[in-house]
Amino acid sequence: KKNTVKKNIDFLIYYRKNQNKKDLIPIETIKRLALYGFDVRIIGDYLNLPKIKNYGYISNTKVISLLKKTYFTLPSEENIYSIFVLECIENNVSILINKNI
Repeated sequence: KKNTVKKNIDFLIYYRKNQNKKDLIPIETIKRLALYGFDVRIIGDYLNLPKIKNYGYISNTKVISLLKKTYFTLPSEENIYSIFVLECIENNVSILINKNI
């Protein structure tokens, strides 16, 4: 039997501040999602936007427990095959990417 966890997080996004990669993170999309009422949560560096919950740096077991409750994620465009994205795939989280990638 599979243990099913009720999903209640719309978007869980891994965010890291980096001067060289600031254009590769879809911050405008994250703002719009929060504006339209989606439950957006950030792990990693703090992203100072309204209506967004920031977890900061948390353990991998906590990340996996959050991923089990998540519907979607937005990866950074520089590496769509990061460990975070692979863990999302493992936990049945849908990944929304730019079609030009």
